[in-house]
Amino acid sequence: MTRPPQTQEQALAAEVITRTEALLTRALDRGERVDEAGWHRALIEAAARRRARRLGVSETGVGAGDGLSAACQADLSTWPDALFGDAHVLGWMHQGWSALGRLKSFEAHVQRGERHDSATVSTQLYTPRWVADALARQALEGADLGRARVLDPAAGGGQMLLAALDALVDAGLAPAEAATRLWGWELDPHAARVARWTLKLEVAGRLGGRDPQLEHQIDAQIVCRDALLGDAPGFEVVLTNPPYMGWRSMPAELREHLKAHYAPFERDLYAAFIKRCQDVATHAVGLLVQQGIFYLKRFEAARAELLAAGALTDFLHLGPGAFWGLTGEKASVVAFVQRLDGRCDEATRVWDLRRARDPFAKAQVFARTAPQLFLASRAASVPGRPFCYELPEGLLRWFDEARPLSAIAEVPGSQNKTGANRRFVRPWAEVEAAEIAAAPGLFEPPRSAAGGDETRPGRWRFYSKGGRYAPWWGNWEWVVDWSEPARDFYASNRTSNLLHERYVGREGICYTDFAGGRFNARWMPPGCVFDMTGPAIFVREQWLPGLSFKERNAALLGILNSAPARRLLKALNPTLHFQASDVRALPVPEVNEAKARRIAALVLELVEGVRALHWRVEGDALYDPRALSEGQARALLAKLTELEGALEAEIAGLYQVAVRPLERTSLSHHHALAR
Repeated sequence: MTRPPQTQEQALAAEVITRTEALLTRALDRGERVDEAGWHRALIEAAARRRARRLGVSETGVGAGDGLSAACQADLSTWPDALFGDAHVLGWMHQGWSALGRLKSFEAHVQRGERHDSATVSTQLYTPRWVADALARQALEGADLGRARVLDPAAGGGQMLLAALDALVDAGLAPAEAATRLWGWELDPHAARVARWTLKLEVAGRLGGRDPQLEHQIDAQIVCRDALLGDAPGFEVVLTNPPYMGWRSMPAELREHLKAHYAPFERDLYAAFIKRCQDVATHAVGLLVQQGIFYLKRFEAARAELLAAGALTDFLHLGPGAFWGLTGEKASVVAFVQRLDGRCDEATRVWDLRRARDPFAKAQVFARTAPQLFLASRAASVPGRPFCYELPEGLLRWFDEARPLSAIAEVPGSQNKTGANRRFVRPWAEVEAAEIAAAPGLFEPPRSAAGGDETRPGRWRFYSKGGRYAPWWGNWEWVVDWSEPARDFYASNRTSNLLHERYVGREGICYTDFAGGRFNARWMPPGCVFDMTGPAIFVREQWLPGLSFKERNAALLGILNSAPARRLLKALNPTLHFQASDVRALPVPEVNEAKARRIAALVLELVEGVRALHWRVEGDALYDPRALSEGQARALLAKLTELEGALEAEIAGLYQVAVRPLERTSLSHHHALAR
């Protein structure tokens, strides 16, 4: 059975990359002194010869024919010939060759806090072919093909240039003419060499032979240069998958250059490339970038400039899993096309592809799904103006009509940070119970401690550190050292932060800041403290003054854990973490006291029910194996599920939207507790 094109591409790419890494690793393991530049040249030229033979074109002029070249030819002689039938094979080999250097740079950055020494190591990942094709075709739409010139300012192995070549040929240009319309800039000289040979051999295959004059022109148009420096002529279309590198990771010289010439796009290398592409292009740009620039507060000014530069015609929200072999939420990306000669108030075609798990699945969804239309001006009232296309009008209007959460609750932006968790944070069961401060509803120290040494009780406090998905109650697994010497350390150590005294031990709400799942908040009993992964929310006395604090706190907790609130928060920031600023911006409609009491009553029953389920969890602070049988736990869980349904109906009424069927019950995490 023949593989679908995308899975075939993945299989070929994986094999080429793995084989290339193995060649370099074997040389290093043998202790050989590897001339990386020479080895890369010889390897790519040997591969280019194999590719030429596969295409049936001349190998003349490919490679120096020295000993290193002969060794690389011998290494490649065992590779299946089918691998060289794909135009992207040289690019995949370059990715495999660069993988070890990239890994070494990231290890130094993560483990020793070193900045990357070059912009070329941060991301050299091959763009999935279908994404490159979509960007090229949609960016060239409406361009004058009689004079259209296409530039990739971060050409890498040439995947965007190949996509542009296909698009131009399909539009009616002859392959030779289409090749003369392609330019590439690349900071890495090794990658530039790969891009040149990739394009030259692909054109030769289409022409049935090599054209020395055309190849000379390709060499002259794919050059090694820093795309962010110097003047540049205009290009009708600019396509690229730029390198990603955050502000703190940059070499000092690069950081200062971006600050001086690319503000407000200086916060990440890819953001600066967006600005450069807009400046160079005259018709359209097409880019694959991290999604943060469309959502994060630190990119607010850059986002405003980006959207004002022209008509954002196409927006593919790829999310995680867009690259083969690269998983995790940090690799969440978007692809977009912007017409610089179009009006910025035009609607954008949006494809939400985040639920598809890999490039092949995303390509399938893109091909068979009609886009939705989104007018960015609809979000004018949303704080920070994120590109929140997924919000219906019924929820968007609340940013105009309702107060933000910050008006009814305090969300501290400065949480506790020990700066040395291994020293100051422990599982609660590993410390003396008599040294843990009381947290009513969660933990009471042994009575024998009463009247004892006053320096011992209260040294440790229960610590909200976020944790797994656990709405209403849970994740009380850790305690933090709150002794005077420990607090002195938090206050004085430059990588620490001491929680302000007015928040210490204060009852409220805490939540998990990590956005890999849905927003989930829970009751925080008195006596606890919180860090940046488990931030807190404190309801203000002025909100619903006729209710008790317990009722106000519960009513707010119910709103936060509702489907409308979760959709609003996710739209404000679909990236890795729910920032305090996002939570503060959540619109909360006016609620009368009667409705607030109904909400509070349901929430208090939910909290108490989930707490009761924790009686069955060995190691939990509430563990009491005799308090609740398995049958009682199952019955309780069924009741809690009904309560949550009733609560969802109340909150849907508050936001004046239809009750949405729950994707999964918010209590799903607690199902195991009923066993």
